Amino acid sequence: MGFKAKNLIIFLAVALLVILVYVFFLRKSPQEEPLLTSSGTEASPAQGDSLIGQDFLTLLLSVKNITLDDSILTTRLLPV
Repeated sequence: MGFKAKNLIIFLAVALLVILVYVFFLRKSPQEEPLLTSSGTEASPAQGDSLIGQDFLTLLLSVKNITLDDSILTTRLLPV
């Protein structure tokens, strides 16, 4: 393979690498449409966030009361 062919292949490989890095890491993604929209008659976003926060807090407090029996985690050696 000649010197020019090697240089051309190296140049194309580097150019392809630069393009791939740009496409996957540097380019900003286009703005996507929101999956959920609300009309003006429903709760405002601040109220919606408050309701979600209240639901999460209620769930978190209910998980706090769960107790686990750790005796199943102890290893018991069987006699040999």
